[in-house]
Amino acid sequence: MAKRGRPPKDPQLAKRFQKNLKKYAKAKHLTQKAIALALDESQQRVSNWFLGVSMPPEELLNQLLEVLGVTREQMFK
Repeated sequence: MAKRGRPPKDPQLAKRFQKNLKKYAKAKHLTQKAIALALDESQQRVSNWFLGVSMPPEELLNQLLEVLGVTREQMFK
């Protein structure tokens, strides 16, 4: 497994990430469990991303973007 997620430093950025994560996961019909399996991560860790408790580390963020089929710009706008 990769490094632990980091707490969001910028609350606004974290809110945009959280909102877009939910939106793009729903558009792809992906559950938290499916995302966790695709990333080889725990469902609890992915759940924390959806809740805005933490954000994925850089290497997982890149994998997450691939799974969701979105760009970094789309995820954080």
